[in-house]
Amino acid sequence: MRIRTKESTSPAACGAYRGGSQQQAEVDTAGWWVAHSAITEGPPNSLKTKRGGVCYTFCMNVHPAYAAGLIDGEGSIMLLGQGGDRPLRPSVEISMSDFEPIEAVTATWSLFTRLYKRSVPRKPMLQVRAKGHKAIELLDDVRPFLVIERRKRGAKLLTDFDWTYSRGRGSHQAKRRASLVALRDALHAQNKLRVERLPAVKPRRRTEQAMAYLAGIIDGEGHVTTRGRLDVWSTDPELIAWLGGLGGSCAEVTPKKPEQERAIYRWWTKQAEGRSLLTAADEHILVRRKSIDAVD
Repeated sequence: MRIRTKESTSPAACGAYRGGSQQQAEVDTAGWWVAHSAITEGPPNSLKTKRGGVCYTFCMNVHPAYAAGLIDGEGSIMLLGQGGDRPLRPSVEISMSDFEPIEAVTATWSLFTRLYKRSVPRKPMLQVRAKGHKAIELLDDVRPFLVIERRKRGAKLLTDFDWTYSRGRGSHQAKRRASLVALRDALHAQNKLRVERLPAVKPRRRTEQAMAYLAGIIDGEGHVTTRGRLDVWSTDPELIAWLGGLGGSCAEVTPKKPEQERAIYRWWTKQAEGRSLLTAADEHILVRRKSIDAVD
């Protein structure tokens, strides 16, 4: 990732966050012009919410395929309500202990984050949630790049639904509520339909979109060794088969308790393949400890 940094004193550069030293940068990533800002006061482990003052953030615009990788790896697509007669609304959530990807998605789609503090030694968890029309906008952008079938079906159900709101009463509201409940039940049913076996691995070209999606998977649930080997574990075999198309090996791992757990699938690479993929996806990887620069 090529970044030119310069000092900035404008509080607007930090979006909804305030306080601390500010840095503004311009990034040109494969035709995507990006403006992002960062607040770098204090170590990440001592973070507070924006209400508490000091924050740590890294904001930039990202490729929709990168966000698709985060949603496939760490996200949830839901239909939520607040009880009573309040309407159900679409919702997309991503929660991570690495803040850079969350802040990038937050800045790109103008969303909000929430910080969850956890007991030591567990790191704080940052969550971004898109609700209502914001969730539909996000799903419209990332839907063409999703790989996991149940995520694709869930995104299609929500984006194809007519969310036009009209102020009716009585029977109209009852019909509207019934249609939303039916949509929620259909979404739950789709989420339970999982691919049971590892699909055939098909060779895949290392396009810009593929590398952006791979970066989202690596930042979300991937493991990068100090020598450059890549390792991803998932209960969704189609994701592992997709990664296998880029190189490396994939296999089903027998769970310790087969009667209680789903089958687990693993994708891994050797050192040379891992370094090659990290180099190709480096301009999209935001968690720097997983970048090619962090490899020995």
